[in-house]
Amino acid sequence: MNAGPRRAHPRRGTSQGAACEPAGATAARHPFGSDQARAGPGIGSNRPMNSASAADQSATVRERAVASGLVQGVFFRDECRAEAVSWKVSGWVRNRVEGTVEAVFEGAQGAVSHMVEWMRHGPDRARVSDVQVFGEEPEGLVGFAVLPTAGDWRT
Repeated sequence: MNAGPRRAHPRRGTSQGAACEPAGATAARHPFGSDQARAGPGIGSNRPMNSASAADQSATVRERAVASGLVQGVFFRDECRAEAVSWKVSGWVRNRVEGTVEAVFEGAQGAVSHMVEWMRHGPDRARVSDVQVFGEEPEGLVGFAVLPTAGDWRT
């Protein structure tokens, strides 16, 4: 039975049934082709997974922002997380018991500046009256989290 012409695989760009690597590909070009690439951060290396290298640290900035006004109960944290992820910014956001929203942003200067500016208006339903911004030393955070309320008896 003839299966017909081979079509390109939608994810790999290879023909169905063909090898994943192009002819003549070497192990060095494959992402897991060497022991160093296979180990990666935190696996067989001295670098922990949540820490950036010294070269990465010099390009990374960290700012803490505290927004006040009508900032709780308006999806501020969820939209902040979504915006930070889309801008490849690491950090966290949380409500505080006094009614503010606090966030820490780490990443490239332009992306962190964008997030601080985003905090000045927040999501559509928010009414931000003030944002205090504090520069801090980067800690090498990875990913962006919504944390529990600070100062709450449950934390």
